[in-house]
Amino acid sequence: MEPGSVTDATDTHATGSPGLDRRQLLRVAAGAAAMVAAGAAVTGCDMVVDTSDPVVHLARRATFGLHGPTLQRIRSIGMSAWLDEQCDPSRLDTSVVDAKVGRLPHVGATVAELRAAITAGNEVGSQIRLASLIRQVESPAQLYERMVELWSDHLNVPILDQTLGALKTIEDRSVIRQHALGRFADLLVASAQSPAMLVYLDNATSKRQAPNENYARELLELHTVGVGNFSEDDVAATARLLTGWTVNPSTGQFVFNPGSHDPSRLTILGWRRPIIGNSLNHGVEFLTYLARHPATARMVATKMARRFVADRPSPGLIDALAASYTANDTAIVPVLRTLFSHPDFATSMGSKFRRPLDWFTAVARATGTSVLAATDVRVNRLGTTAMGLGQLPFGWPAPNGYPDVEPAWLNAGGLLARWNAAADLLAGDIALMLAPVDTLRQGLTGRSTPDAIDILAGRVVHEPLTEAGRSLLLQHSGMGAATQLTAAQSAQLVRTVVPVMLASADFQYR
Repeated sequence: MEPGSVTDATDTHATGSPGLDRRQLLRVAAGAAAMVAAGAAVTGCDMVVDTSDPVVHLARRATFGLHGPTLQRIRSIGMSAWLDEQCDPSRLDTSVVDAKVGRLPHVGATVAELRAAITAGNEVGSQIRLASLIRQVESPAQLYERMVELWSDHLNVPILDQTLGALKTIEDRSVIRQHALGRFADLLVASAQSPAMLVYLDNATSKRQAPNENYARELLELHTVGVGNFSEDDVAATARLLTGWTVNPSTGQFVFNPGSHDPSRLTILGWRRPIIGNSLNHGVEFLTYLARHPATARMVATKMARRFVADRPSPGLIDALAASYTANDTAIVPVLRTLFSHPDFATSMGSKFRRPLDWFTAVARATGTSVLAATDVRVNRLGTTAMGLGQLPFGWPAPNGYPDVEPAWLNAGGLLARWNAAADLLAGDIALMLAPVDTLRQGLTGRSTPDAIDILAGRVVHEPLTEAGRSLLLQHSGMGAATQLTAAQSAQLVRTVVPVMLASADFQYR
């Protein structure tokens, strides 16, 4: 493992000096030299009133950002019924977003078709990145997409080249998306047999004569039991057990090669290889054993608690989630239900710093922005925007996945990139992203500037503005308090004050 892993970042996480609130920390982290006056004002201002609305809190955490129709749905049927829907995405109509993603031919392509695309000189990998963004912004199955993102980080396979781009495209739909709300044991086995994982961590070349320990180590350290719960002998034995798990070069699919497999007797973490049965099944049995291990239960519980509750979740929360995981034979949905009903979740409002893509998708959902499905050069331009923010989908090169703690992301460059991206979005300058300025400004013509600003806040951040926040936005608008907005001025107001709302300290947290 390289330094800077999720584990390292969490262990060194600091909450700041006593007496500093999060907005002061934003100012300190960004640095006065890097801030223009307006930016400093934005980061230091309590933009909205904290209403402590549990519906808003649930929507912020269980989705990729507040969205008017989502909030209306939760209030209409209740939080429990809405979670029931989200935990069973087959009950949700995803046909519109499915049709949009379907216009990206690589996303549903076979291995042979993806290979042909590579041979023809086409870029493979960018379409699955775009599909991920489309689904996160527009799919009604928001909690499902959240879990797809979590497992994509936990079982990280980056798109580093054309080959991994093709294999990751297959893995995304046949491994991560298929098992995202199922049993972790099934997900772990599917990941271990995924050609993308086998190639990325070199198990495809691991043979009896020369076992490769890369995947074995990450399987134990990152995917299951975690640091301190296994030995070097366990790594070596796991690598031997999984020799011969490889990829058919003709089909690009998983295959077990008995001639390359080491059938020796071995013991790993208390699991003993059976005397009878075939060698492939032995590997599957061990992976299932690993998934059910108490240390794995705590690993999974910690990952889920960190994603949905806090950077440093309490021992009590971890205990509750791990117990649910074990009692339900590694099923994920019961763990989610335990998490969202736990007191720690209710008291964690507004404390989780958004990662760059989390912020970007929240911006898109808050403004009603749609993402176009295209296969031209604009896909790469959108990728450049994501890289500028610091988080390209499937772009983290190390096996540990993108970090999920505030210190990894809170810095001057990242904040400035967010402010610029918010302004660019409302100006129509981000490729494939269409912000509906005309929809946002509906009903503003003829209103006073302060009234129009309050209406925009209700549409975008879904909480009332503080007096300081309203004053800052009024000042930034360049329009007088008594101004009765014309149609042109209402459109200009959207383009000037909405980016400030999205750049505020409040919006950096969920």
